[in-house]
Amino acid sequence: MKRFCLFLILFFSSICFADEYLIFAGEALLGKEEVISLNNVITTKTELNVSGQKLIFAQTLALSDGKPASYSANINGVVNITGTINQDIATFTVAKRSRSFRGKGLGFYPVENNTFYLWSYILQDAPAQIIVPSQLSMVKATYSAWTNGPFGTKIRQVNIGQFFLIGYFADNNLVRLTIPLQNIDVVHKDWQNVFRETATQAIKSEPVVLKRGDDLLFGELNIPENVSAFPVILLLSGPYPQDRDHNSPPDITNSFFKHLSFHLTQIGFGTLRFDDRGMGKSTGDHLGQDFQALVADAKAALDYLQKRPDVSKVGILGHSEGGIIGLILASKESDLAYCLLLATPSKTVADILKEQIETQKSLPGLSLEQQKYLDDVFAVISESLVLAKNGAKTTPLGFSGAYLKQLSAIDPLSYAGQISCPVLILQGEADLKIFPYHAQELKKALLNAPSLEVITYPYLGHYFTPSPLNNPDFNLNEAFKTPDKVYTDITKFLVVNK
Repeated sequence: MKRFCLFLILFFSSICFADEYLIFAGEALLGKEEVISLNNVITTKTELNVSGQKLIFAQTLALSDGKPASYSANINGVVNITGTINQDIATFTVAKRSRSFRGKGLGFYPVENNTFYLWSYILQDAPAQIIVPSQLSMVKATYSAWTNGPFGTKIRQVNIGQFFLIGYFADNNLVRLTIPLQNIDVVHKDWQNVFRETATQAIKSEPVVLKRGDDLLFGELNIPENVSAFPVILLLSGPYPQDRDHNSPPDITNSFFKHLSFHLTQIGFGTLRFDDRGMGKSTGDHLGQDFQALVADAKAALDYLQKRPDVSKVGILGHSEGGIIGLILASKESDLAYCLLLATPSKTVADILKEQIETQKSLPGLSLEQQKYLDDVFAVISESLVLAKNGAKTTPLGFSGAYLKQLSAIDPLSYAGQISCPVLILQGEADLKIFPYHAQELKKALLNAPSLEVITYPYLGHYFTPSPLNNPDFNLNEAFKTPDKVYTDITKFLVVNK
């Protein structure tokens, strides 16, 4: 399991243990963590890709008699952290801020957010106090007894309030760490095929690359078996960068497009899907684009499909912002065969963003702190919209000013009335981003669609995964998966309208 490195220094030799862990958020690979242990010094480097943004956490923990003695860390090359530790007192410094903690002989164990291997020492030694260095805070922890786990492992759980982690150990070495409430699964690379083994969904595919200015968009055309010509659905994702599977970890991890592609190829349909800029293999900066560039990307993909002699029909399926792009293209492409709209808004983006905050502020039982947070978010939204309107290049929301300005001027309903192909609208009733009434507003506007169906799903949220809100059947084990009925409803619609 471990790699061995031999260092020769002035006739002395030291054995170095090097390990690598893969970090998954649901089905999506979120990043990796490399670990080196040499002479009681543990160094970790954690690399994460969060919604297209690269994050790097470096930590060094020195041990004395098997207990933490000193600590240092760097977050993304910007924030430096140092700490000294003994059994009774620990002092940590972040930038120019310092704080000391007293532990009455109970010891201290530091571990940074979004890092994982150092939890192995915590789980094995079970300290009562854990320090989160970047926050200069200390939390109390309780532990379960050791129990037998799968594949000959020993497992233990650490509880911090309602938050908990579960560690799996083989021969006293950490081989897996799970954080169920966040759908995080950290697995030693040598154990990946043991813990991450899943049923294979074999899909015939061929690579597709679109050149868009200086950027390359990498994707794949999924092809049904044993057909010479076949209809294809172009899959368009929502805002913020996502990969071709429709993942943007840690928030979106259900691989919706991958599973949908499998279901569609089983009924004779192909799919075309791409990595957004900065995700997967694609180059460029997705958030730096304006909205018209994203529409042009989708149009280029349509043109590619329409030029292929083996593609008999072309349709579009868009989720959220992808649904708006779908509406725009379907209103202009008279030969489009299908338009499928998932969680698609019926108002401008400015209206949607304000609606989300106002609705959350109206919820009963909000604390003053929660109300202030929502007020602060609303202020950021308002500032971003004003900056975009006035021509700013960037906005505090992360989108380019041109993107927000262009999208704020688009009324989805004005395009809906021009669509003349069969339309399917899917909407989660527990969606807190695009509220359920939007599906009905779109339905009213789709006057020229020859076939129109609206399907809503109780307890499903924006990404068509179960929401815990007032859900009597909520199951954490199914919380990050799209129910089969969603895939079945899509395939039925396409078969009926084929």
